[in-house]
Formats: sequence, C-alpha cells, structure tokens
Amino acid sequence: MSRIKDEDWRRACKKHDTLYTVCVIDPVIRIFFPAILKSGVTPNQVTLLNFFNCMIISALFLSGHGMIAGFWFISWYWIDCIDGKIARYREQASYFGSWLDQTTDHIGMGFIFLAEGYYLQSQGADYGVLIGLGFYSLWLLTLTNDLHLNRIRPILDPGSSDSKSSQNKEENKEESFFARWKRITGERRIIATLVHDVENLHVAVALGGIFAEIRFVLLATAIMVLQKSVSSMIFWKKRWHLVTQNAN
Repeated sequence: MSRIKDEDWRRACKKHDTLYTVCVIDPVIRIFFPAILKSGVTPNQVTLLNFFNCMIISALFLSGHGMIAGFWFISWYWIDCIDGKIARYREQASYFGSWLDQTTDHIGMGFIFLAEGYYLQSQGADYGVLIGLGFYSLWLLTLTNDLHLNRIRPILDPGSSDSKSSQNKEENKEESFFARWKRITGERRIIATLVHDVENLHVAVALGGIFAEIRFVLLATAIMVLQKSVSSMIFWKKRWHLVTQNAN
C-alpha cells in the first residue's frame, strides 16, 4: 500500500484539530487513505454511510447491546473524519456537502442519544431518556455557540490574520503563557484546548454504553458546560472593550 506524501496529507487534514484526532485518529486513517482514495468513494457517500452507521448504533442500544454499541460508536468518528479529508484532498468541498455532513450528524446523534437513554433506563438509570435528550440538546447548543463566535470573530478582530499574529510575536519580546501554549499546540496542528465536543461524545456514548452507566453522560455534560462556559468567557473578556464602546 503506497504512503501518501506529507504535503498531500496536510492538505487533506484540518489546519487545527483535537489532540485525540491528531494523535490517534489521523495516523491510522493515513495508512488506509490511499486505498480509500483509490476506491473512488465520494465524500457525500461516506457521509451517508456514517448516517447509516448511526442507525446501527441506535438499533444496538434499543436491542440491549449497549457494550457493542459503545465500541461501535468509536467507528462513527473515524468515518466522520474521512469524508472531510477526501473533500479537502480532492478539493471537492461544497456547501451542500457541509450541510449534508452537519445535518446527518445532528439527526443521527439525536437517534443515538434517544436510544442510549432508553437503554440506560432499562438498565436501571432514572430518567435515562430525559438525560440523554438533555445532553443532546446541550450539545446542539454548544455547536450553535461555537458557530456564532466563529462568525463574529473576524468582525470583532478584523486585523487578526496569521501574518499579523506572527508579526506581533516578533514585536513582543515576552509572550504570555496562554499565547505561548497556543503557539506551541498550533505548530503541532492541535487546538489550544486539546479537546472539543467529540471527546465529550465519546465519554457520553462510548463509555456510557460500554459500562452501562448514566454517570458518564452526566460527566460529559459537566465537562461540556465547564469547557464552553470558560471558552466563552475568555472570548468576551478579550473583546469586552469593544462591547462597552458599542454600548456608549
């Protein structure tokens, strides 16, 4: 099996991603990526395949096979990473593909959390369905929050381009700890927070299903609330002077 070149692999990957994705998922996908490309499969076909994968996971939960469903869920994210990589590598990224990917993910995860909640409730967890749907609703809320912050960031920080950032680093002799951390992780293609919503999904679905414990869903909920609250506060703290200027 031929190995994909470094420059081609960099083109296929996101500019920054989570620690789990960069260090665990990507190295394995890279091994099979040439064969995936050779098969001729399209990004949208992979997206639809993964939606079918969500239905399988949901069916496993509903039939009482929570442990299998938990392990199977891990494959969901591996496939979820592949469609974007194919689109970026072949330069086939499109608005429709992005819409299809997000829509199928959101609908598929809704089925999974409803089914997992039912499974955990059948295992003795109180309010399993409500907790599962509550986590799902919170997950959608955090995605909306991230989307909104990413949309307004260029408006609030019109001069924050990569070239500008590198210029500022040369001008400032002393870097703060957080700026240094962001630079170090960025050089390794890892986001500064190290984790994102996908890790919370693994805790809630994979661990929750494997161990048949609602506490993993609650733990993922707590982590997600803490993480998003802190990141949102940091975002607005850096730009609070712009908010007060507009208010005046």
